[in-house]
Amino acid sequence: MTDPTIFEQCTKCLETVDGDVRYCSQCGALLGSKDEGDIVEQAKHYVSQAAQELAETGKEAMETELGKKMAGGAAIGALAGAPIPIIGWFAGALAGAGIVAYRHRNRDNADQDDDPE
Repeated sequence: MTDPTIFEQCTKCLETVDGDVRYCSQCGALLGSKDEGDIVEQAKHYVSQAAQELAETGKEAMETELGKKMAGGAAIGALAGAPIPIIGWFAGALAGAGIVAYRHRNRDNADQDDDPE
């Protein structure tokens, strides 16, 4: 039985490379060195990717009727929860969006129950 090949990710260019090599074949960076600057740059890269994906998902959600209703529910919940210190605007927004989604789901289930097959 052979050992599985170990792969590493370059901290500079994020290229996947064989774990046996010392230098990245893409950018030439020394592998295995965890320079703080490299780690910070890698973290910035991941955060910016996550922010882009979240923005795209939000845009897609806002194109649907349910997404628009949930955003409205979140806004109302945030306004209602903001003056209450224990709840706050964030929890209010989550509750408002959740109530809209729950009501939408129950309405869809009721419509399916009423549909004769």
